Amino acid sequence: MNRSKNTPKLLLLLLGGVPLALAAPSFTGNVDADFDASVAPTAVIVDDPGGVDVGIPTAAPGGTISGNDMDYMALDYDPGTDTLYVGIATYTIAGDVDDDGDGSTTSSWLSGIGGMDEPDFAESESFAVMIDLDEDGIFDLITGVSGLTDAAGFDAAEFDGSVYAPAYAFGASLPDHLGTFHGVPDASAPHLEFTIESFSTIPLSSGADSAESFAVAAYIGSFSDAGVGEDHIPGVATTTQICFDIDLDGWTACEDDCDDSDPAVNPGAFEDCDGLDNDCDGFLLPEEESDTDGDSLVDCADNEECDGLDNDGDGNVDEDLPDSDGDGTCDELDDEECDGIDNDGDGTVDEGYDADGDGLGDCFETEDCDGLDNDGDGSVDEDTSDSDGDGLCDELDGET
Repeated sequence: MNRSKNTPKLLLLLLGGVPLALAAPSFTGNVDADFDASVAPTAVIVDDPGGVDVGIPTAAPGGTISGNDMDYMALDYDPGTDTLYVGIATYTIAGDVDDDGDGSTTSSWLSGIGGMDEPDFAESESFAVMIDLDEDGIFDLITGVSGLTDAAGFDAAEFDGSVYAPAYAFGASLPDHLGTFHGVPDASAPHLEFTIESFSTIPLSSGADSAESFAVAAYIGSFSDAGVGEDHIPGVATTTQICFDIDLDGWTACEDDCDDSDPAVNPGAFEDCDGLDNDCDGFLLPEEESDTDGDSLVDCADNEECDGLDNDGDGNVDEDLPDSDGDGTCDELDDEECDGIDNDGDGTVDEGYDADGDGLGDCFETEDCDGLDNDGDGSVDEDTSDSDGDGLCDELDGET
């Protein structure tokens, strides 16, 4: 079985953020399969630290393991339906206190010492999961079978009793939170599985909740088994704090994941220009908070433009933009000059500076005797030969 272990501090983000579409476990009575990480990736496993630790009377055959002996508890949460899924895996058939392979019959060794293996969690056999949603040290809900009925009496109720005797702690029923119980354990489906509905709205003993955590404990026992012990996870009068990695980014809110609905946000993430505190350090990139050019785009999301402004906030203006003449002014802001260079980067050289249209900029042209203003100075054929002084250069003047 591929199980992910719980950390010492576990936390569940119940409210806030966007619930992810996660598949809920399907109950078959086999917690190993139903809460396996391959089918329930957000499930949290809480092991019984004592392992096989339920006491067995000396009258029992060697190697007897009680069906009250829990191996681990599995929990998974579906934010979309606000349902908590619970599984209790036992080393043998749950409730089979004498380990005879049948949770509804009493073996001769147990009856010989005055004990009973009650059928279907009837009479004094009990199991319970207790929830402290607001973590004030007072359980807000107990769900399971109290031992006053059989498994058909599965209930969700206010916790009203002692943490040392959970079977007697079922108070007023809370029907809004009563979920479903999967069958009666047998050899083909040996474990306990059930749901708690409307989980985040369980009435709170403190009247306030951060909606960030809950504590849990589990119990199985019987008072008619002639000395077969009971079992608690994680221990008598103790709880475990639970945290699910809802966004499957490898971090939980217990581990300072400040948004467990977004896999791009966790303490191990790199800070991006997205307006989010990606690494949960309480700070954004300076470029995420500034808009140097005032165009309503934060600097790290802005591209440099040819506008004489520092668009991307890096301290440089119009860098890495085309500057065909290398004068430090990007092409779109540059004026064409008569210098034999394409100053404005439009693919044409010295346009606007070729008065006679011969392809040479005026600044490179000498005046010719051709009736044109070759050098673009506003005069025609000046400084060319005019032997008779009639205003026409010689090459254009006829002999008279």
